[in-house]
Amino acid sequence: MPPGRHGLPREFVLEHQRRRLLAATAELVAERGYRNTAITRICKAAGVGRNTFYEHFESKEDCFLATFDDGVDQARRRIADAVDPEAEWSEQLRAGLRELLRLIASELALARTCLVESLAAGPAAIEHYESVLASLIPFFARGREAGSRSGKVPEAMEETIIRGLAANLNQRLMMDEGDELEALLSDLLEFSLAPYLGDEAARTAAEQTRASAAS
Repeated sequence: MPPGRHGLPREFVLEHQRRRLLAATAELVAERGYRNTAITRICKAAGVGRNTFYEHFESKEDCFLATFDDGVDQARRRIADAVDPEAEWSEQLRAGLRELLRLIASELALARTCLVESLAAGPAAIEHYESVLASLIPFFARGREAGSRSGKVPEAMEETIIRGLAANLNQRLMMDEGDELEALLSDLLEFSLAPYLGDEAARTAAEQTRASAAS
């Protein structure tokens, strides 16, 4: 957006400023950590003044939470576009995981902000993080109907799988391996399918995924 008088609608200007602030927050928090990222740095990176910052957000925490929520919204939209609602549950899971890994690889700063720094940004951020994990439980629970082991699946299995996936992604991002995550698709898929479909069927699905990626 050009500086000075531009004749643009105020709503457009405000949205443009907000997007710049969210992008700057993600980049700085991923690089420096939440606690070491000051509002002044966010404003400088976004090219706005402190008064403009406070037109959009009440505090650094408020800005961080908005950045987190924006990242989650992006992920939900992209995954929804990538998943065929008419496909079998296991194929939906494969497509969803694939798109998530691709998104992380293409938006490393935002991914680190959401999956790593949110756990160090205070109670409100952790609450947002936990809410996202909980929202995934109904989808994974559909595996009980799709698989042959539904009667043998422990009650807490969905939460165990989701937290296992999140922990794996968290660790990879902390090790700066986010751009290599797509190679983990088959392993993460097998891990997620095995409790519902059984080890053999999950291994077959994973092998098919590897073969498809290699072709």
